[in-house]
Amino acid sequence: MRHHHHIFFSSRTLPILLVGMCLILEVVSLRASGSNGTNDAITAQQFAAAEDLANTGQVDKAVDTYRFIAKTYPRSKEAPEAQFQMAKQLQKKGDFEAAFNAYQEMLKRHPETTHFEDSVVEEINIAN
Repeated sequence: MRHHHHIFFSSRTLPILLVGMCLILEVVSLRASGSNGTNDAITAQQFAAAEDLANTGQVDKAVDTYRFIAKTYPRSKEAPEAQFQMAKQLQKKGDFEAAFNAYQEMLKRHPETTHFEDSVVEEINIAN
């Protein structure tokens, strides 16, 4: 004969379980939003830092920061601009192959970008 075990939640344990589940869901959604690139304050700060680096001639650090934004937060509003600026900085330092590839990546990932024509023109300039 089989014994059936029933799980019993008292009126005290049920609210605790619900709060626990809500906390778990919140952590999961926060992690997801971070990887999706919807963390606007952080990406805006990082983008400003990348611009400062570029404006003060720290090209390699600027490229790394722009690359980080584009790869870590691909759906952020800064991502297309970060990708474009990374390509421009690579081109500025004479790394034409990497610049061309960065423009290509931007056109592939962000075809809606306002820099579409500029990117194509720069690719043509690099190719010639």
